Amino acid sequence: MFMVTLNTFPKNIVFILLTIISFTSVFSQARYKKNEHVKINTSVENGDYIINYTFKDHCDEVRNFNIKYPKVKTDSMIEKHGIPAWLLHSYEVNEKNIALRNEALDKGFFKKN
Repeated sequence: MFMVTLNTFPKNIVFILLTIISFTSVFSQARYKKNEHVKINTSVENGDYIINYTFKDHCDEVRNFNIKYPKVKTDSMIEKHGIPAWLLHSYEVNEKNIALRNEALDKGFFKKN
């Protein structure tokens, strides 16, 4: 049984982090290749984002997964909790722009280091 105590907590965290880092570096996306039978289509229809995902399951049966998200609400959530699109545009480096960008990052889900 794996038990975490106050004395072993830092050692366990270091071990877990090293394990995760090792695993992700070995199985990175650099060598990723999509299987022939996998299809991902996205579109906007009637005010919704539509995602259609086709794949084969572990029994080799073709499965189709469809999901839709309301576009306006999704865009609003991305703007609020993600990185606003305007942050990816070029900008003039000055105190005002840096303050605006820092404020947007502070309000969003993703934080700067």
